[in-house]
Amino acid sequence: MQENNNIPVWFAAINIGALLITIFSLLGAFIAPASTGITFMIVSTIGLIFMIAGSIWLIINAGRIHLGWAAACFFLPPAQFIFTFMHFRQAAKPMALSFVGLFLIIFSTLASFAMFPVLMGTI
Repeated sequence: MQENNNIPVWFAAINIGALLITIFSLLGAFIAPASTGITFMIVSTIGLIFMIAGSIWLIINAGRIHLGWAAACFFLPPAQFIFTFMHFRQAAKPMALSFVGLFLIIFSTLASFAMFPVLMGTI
């Protein structure tokens, strides 16, 4: 009997996202507070790239099922969620990548709001 030692792509994407958050958090702690805003902007940009890549990947997978699904996912973004529920095997990995990107954007936004008084010099 052969073992399957492959790591799922969604698990690797989440770990890469956590690693990026850790790296940028450490960078923000050691770099001057004025450049912390730039760090949050970089993390948000990486999150946006992940979300766009996940959406493109999902549209490509939808096109492999039917051209109508690809058109619906491209022109009506909520259709991506419907496609994910109806064709979970084809959509799980791209949707996981998009959610990692969303998590990075939310994390950097909330962290920048928490750092705002420090950046403005009021604390």
